[in-house]
Amino acid sequence: MWMYGGAGAGKSAIGQTFAEKCDNEGRLLASFFFGRSDPTRNQATFLIPTIACQVYERVPEARNKILTAIDNDPMIFNKTVLIQLESLVIEPLMQLEGIVTRNVIIIDGLDECLETTSQTAILRALFDVVQRPNSRICLLVASRPEHDIVTTFSLQDSAIFARLILDDEYKPDEDIKLFLNDKIRVIKETHPFRRLIPKEWPTKAAIWEIVKKSSGQFIYVSTSVKYIESIRHRPEERMAIVRNLRPAQGAMPFAELDALYTHILTSAQGVSIIVEVLSFVLHLSQISLLMTLAWLEEIHDLEPESLQVILCDLGSLVVIDEYDRIEVLHASLLDFLIDPLRSKDLPISGNALMTKHITTCFRFLSSKSIKLNDCFQDPSPFAENKISDGTRLIIDSTMITVLFLEFYLDRIPVFTADMAEAFDGFSLLKLCQQDKLDISTKHNFLKWVNPVLLRLLRQSDQHQFLSRYLTMMDECFLALMDQYPPHALALQISVMMHDDVFPDFALDLSFQLPAFREEDEKLGILCLTDNSEDLGPTKAHRSILCEFLVDPTRSRHHHFLSTEPKLYAMALLGCLDYLSKVVIRQDCSIDETWLDQHASSVVSSEEITLDNQGAHATPENYCAEITPGSSEEYTIIDTAQDIQTWKQGWPDDFETDESLKFACRFTDLVDLSKSGCFILISTIRSLIDIFFRVLPWR
Repeated sequence: MWMYGGAGAGKSAIGQTFAEKCDNEGRLLASFFFGRSDPTRNQATFLIPTIACQVYERVPEARNKILTAIDNDPMIFNKTVLIQLESLVIEPLMQLEGIVTRNVIIIDGLDECLETTSQTAILRALFDVVQRPNSRICLLVASRPEHDIVTTFSLQDSAIFARLILDDEYKPDEDIKLFLNDKIRVIKETHPFRRLIPKEWPTKAAIWEIVKKSSGQFIYVSTSVKYIESIRHRPEERMAIVRNLRPAQGAMPFAELDALYTHILTSAQGVSIIVEVLSFVLHLSQISLLMTLAWLEEIHDLEPESLQVILCDLGSLVVIDEYDRIEVLHASLLDFLIDPLRSKDLPISGNALMTKHITTCFRFLSSKSIKLNDCFQDPSPFAENKISDGTRLIIDSTMITVLFLEFYLDRIPVFTADMAEAFDGFSLLKLCQQDKLDISTKHNFLKWVNPVLLRLLRQSDQHQFLSRYLTMMDECFLALMDQYPPHALALQISVMMHDDVFPDFALDLSFQLPAFREEDEKLGILCLTDNSEDLGPTKAHRSILCEFLVDPTRSRHHHFLSTEPKLYAMALLGCLDYLSKVVIRQDCSIDETWLDQHASSVVSSEEITLDNQGAHATPENYCAEITPGSSEEYTIIDTAQDIQTWKQGWPDDFETDESLKFACRFTDLVDLSKSGCFILISTIRSLIDIFFRVLPWR
């Protein structure tokens, strides 16, 4: 049987327990536990002599035959593993009469044998033994699923051996939690400072945090317990260090685990790119199971299908499934990689690793944006519905790259010259104009990445790059605003610049109006109407837009101050134009013919408007009348009167349209007291109030 699992999964503990059980039952013939740091247990030289010595001790009947084999060939210990095994173990046992009850041989930690050629030689010798007729030897081999070992097993007939994989199927979290709770109980009962331990320590959250960080691997929790139970320190303080709640002083809590990670990583070829890729995946752990090797190869500019070869020596740390998706088995590996004190023996770690990630993302975006344009230019008549695999790969990789920048760009201390060089070919406008690129990717860059990037640039010494980036950003804003319908853009800017004046949800109003929703894709790119969260980068994004709009050298014909009166007039006309198209019947319902023409392809009838609390209106409350004499009714009447006054202050050089005719008969439309229309009317009133404030001749 081959028992395998990730590093620290508990293979040795299981092997040791099984060996003790077999010995107590009189079934253990021999056992050998490889150990990487022990020179007497990290090479194949000592394997068969140790097994032969144990057979000599446990099977007295075989002693003379073992000694005879050594006398006949004094150089036997210099022979191959197979010859030693045959001469010193198998043949002496086969010559015995009767049944030998001791027939179990356990070999643990085969992957810790330093020479990979010796690992495969041992396995071939063992396979040769178990396939012999009348062989009564039962073998248990435990190891990590390293590349050479996996390959050797895969070449053998699966009928002659069984596999036991230590994975989540056996619910290791429950065992780890049980182990941890038991050790905590012992600490609270026997620790020299037990009277200083709070009764409520540790919390269930703290226990669960350690269990989850172990990722099903016992080495993490066992190392943690060894550190916590130190009799010279308070256990609750040591647990806080394990949980990264306070810095370590003196002994490092995970020295044993760090040595294991360092050995596995440095033993593989291409350790630098391995560390970079694994760290990248772990930082995006929430979507790592969706991340394919092809995405990672594209982002890190690796040759196609090369990553699986690069990662082949890391079977104990990562798993690659049948869909070429990568999963890192140890959640604690990220803590190791980003801590320069723990990963000091690696070629890259800590802040340098995050800087490398950001530079890689910038280089991908600047080099692939041109490729995206080329990929999307498909002359085929079916191009609109057809996306090639190469194009899809770039789209998905762009989404991942922007997501990484969104989460981690603010983690870097400074924008470096290497980053500026990597990002030099980037085009924000090209990114925003990719029709087949998901709009959420564009949103994420503009709302979250762009503000942080600007802040870092302004704090850095990359002044020339900052100037070029601002010019590029301004060109993008101008091009996108030029695509907006004039009424819709005017409404968005008006509300954005005076969000304290307008009623709630006015900023999202255009998305509720079918006349504006037809341009939803164009309206959405600049995120003018995103009012989901007015904190952090979203607020910063609006600040950037406002800064752009009030600077005439940057916003040009969209300059806010020079177009302010016309802007509000344009927004007001857009709202009135929408109301003028709503045909209201005397039975206080909306003309369904008009509704079908304007809303069938955009939104359902339940989503056409909002009620006065901002919730979506239902068919039942959509036609609810405003109570006579209520503040809502007076608002409608006051607004109608203000529109009449507003006409007198209309700019001389601003042409009116049919919406103004509608404004003249506004007071006759009593049925406009729909809940949804009331928000629109409140928005109109806010526009009128601001319009009067900014008229230069008043």
